[in-house]
Amino acid sequence: MTSVKTILNELNLTPDFHAKFQDVQKKKKKSEKDLLDTDIKVVEIQWHDRIERISFPKPEDADYLTYKSKSDFTLHADLSTAEKRMKQLLAEAPVFMAEMQQIYALSQWSSTYAFIHHK
Repeated sequence: MTSVKTILNELNLTPDFHAKFQDVQKKKKKSEKDLLDTDIKVVEIQWHDRIERISFPKPEDADYLTYKSKSDFTLHADLSTAEKRMKQLLAEAPVFMAEMQQIYALSQWSSTYAFIHHK
């Protein structure tokens, strides 16, 4: 019975296959590196008297929340307790998300717009 490793070794002796195989391996390593280089964010949530950590990739549009929106929220929100702050943040989240998505979409369309609005 022939193993996969034996077949791979035989194919690597063929110059055309070897070159294509090396290209595929380089692309695979690059895509794995790109995945590791993405911004990973962590959120801690209290659930049944335990703290659970949730990891997720940072959304592409996350950098497009404007300074004005951030400062308006900070100035007008009741930040006295974590509960009040979270309730107000959850109430404003759809507005923040719409703003970020719109600016991100426009920045994909125009490089000048992207330059002006990206951090």
